[in-house]
Amino acid sequence: MLALSVAGWYLLADPELSPWSFYPMPFNATLFWAILFVVFIGFNAEFAGFNRLAQPWRGLAITTATAVFAVVVTWLLSAGLGNIDFDFAPGRDGGLGYFTGALFVLFGFGTFVIAVLNWQHWPWPQLGLQQPAVGLAEIAAVAGPTMLLYFVLGLPAVTAADSHPVMALDTLMGWFYSVIVSIILTGQALDNWPWRLAGSPGRVALTSTIGNLVLASIFRAMPRVECVDTRKCLSCKE
Repeated sequence: MLALSVAGWYLLADPELSPWSFYPMPFNATLFWAILFVVFIGFNAEFAGFNRLAQPWRGLAITTATAVFAVVVTWLLSAGLGNIDFDFAPGRDGGLGYFTGALFVLFGFGTFVIAVLNWQHWPWPQLGLQQPAVGLAEIAAVAGPTMLLYFVLGLPAVTAADSHPVMALDTLMGWFYSVIVSIILTGQALDNWPWRLAGSPGRVALTSTIGNLVLASIFRAMPRVECVDTRKCLSCKE
């Protein structure tokens, strides 16, 4: 894995050695969508379909499907939607068009993961569904709230048009990353404690949603050190 990671970096991303100009964009955007696809097939669908394959074909199939999905979505958003909406255009300064599309992944990494770690796939198993129906229903249902978060909080912070975002981009990313940390901390490291104390699956889902938002806001409000010159952060002593 180390060898593949280093080789992949030098081939696709290194600004001096790579024969292409993929870094930082669209390389980072593609990487973001690859992460979300792994959440879809690994968390939500629990590798349904892929787990029928023996190794090493299972790993190769997952890797190939992830790469194809990430490249296709990045291309559709930039070359397709980017021709209609300038916000997603690949020609925006600093690759901001690619970033605008990939920003959806920030919210998706919270919403699609909380449905698994904290909600425990509720309500689909209670309705008698099994994989892959559970994963497909979950993805379809959670896509709506995720899009709402993206259009209300995310897109206004990066649009090329005049807008009045609820939060500036840096603040938004810092807060929602805190939400993700809270979801993983409580859902994975603490086995869904304390939300599981709420009782029924529905109450656990509601309590965990509200609780993670509150806990993330506490994380975000904690005192922190800020460097005036981010290039010197590694040597900052205060």
